[in-house]
Amino acid sequence: MALAEMAIAGGVGAQITGIGSIPELFSERPGRYLLATDDAEAVLGAATAVGVEVVLIGSVGGDELVIDDLVRVSVGELTERFATALPNALDQAG
Repeated sequence: MALAEMAIAGGVGAQITGIGSIPELFSERPGRYLLATDDAEAVLGAATAVGVEVVLIGSVGGDELVIDDLVRVSVGELTERFATALPNALDQAG
């Protein structure tokens, strides 16, 4: 969910690898953070220097969010669904 929200907010896609399953996409385990940076080496170095485990899972760019073989969706479609999901659900409910 956080990956989709970041793609929507930034208006740019990402290519992500190493996600094992659909349930893992929705995992909210404590101590996990998602970070986008233009200097991955600096972040990796700083985290490693203080003993924080860091895993590089992908890169930002393009107009699609691609997560392994699990997800491939355009940022435009994500944005549209995000903007209309709640109003559509409320219309159907009432």
